[in-house]
Amino acid sequence: MIRLHTPFRFLTAFVLLLLSFEARAQLQLTGSAEVTQDFASLGTSATATLPTGFLLAGGATPTYSNAANTSATTQAGGTTGTGAFSTSSSGGAYNFANGTTATATDRALGFLSSTSYSSPRHLLLAIRNSSGQTLTDLLVKFDIEKYRSGTRAFDWQFYTSADGTTWSGPLSDGSHAFAADGATAVVNPPTAINKTVALASLNLADGGTFYLRWS
Repeated sequence: MIRLHTPFRFLTAFVLLLLSFEARAQLQLTGSAEVTQDFASLGTSATATLPTGFLLAGGATPTYSNAANTSATTQAGGTTGTGAFSTSSSGGAYNFANGTTATATDRALGFLSSTSYSSPRHLLLAIRNSSGQTLTDLLVKFDIEKYRSGTRAFDWQFYTSADGTTWSGPLSDGSHAFAADGATAVVNPPTAINKTVALASLNLADGGTFYLRWS
């Protein structure tokens, strides 16, 4: 679950950002002080469509506008019952289930790497300011969850961008390093690490777009 808090500071002189128009839909920040996005809409499908504004990318230098980005998962897996993660689970972009894959309503979005589905992988989000005001502050809260242990160390890193191409980061407040485990097994229930990232001095004009990236 991702929560976006938008404390407003009304500027005496609005700074307008000249942003290229994206044809893809974006998560809208309206006049509300908080916008919450969970992944319940993924349902139970292995090829679930991502919520508005989210894209999946690969490669070392992802860009939001890359035509190779995708907007659906390729696998589904859970923490118990049929479809639970194991040492032989396939790599891919996952619709994770906290519980049984085919019935659990608590879902998450992420990756499981493998020989044929290697890292780095990226979760991208485009946020559009539809509040009617210039935004200078954004508080981003999210959980990093672990559904399967592994014998490789992995880092989750958090970045931001004004154009979806040039990224700032990784930002330590939103990143986390996972040490290697002694074995590969399902994590039931999944562990969750809470993250809060305060972004200041954005000057994001009404109608402008800002980008987040989890790698």
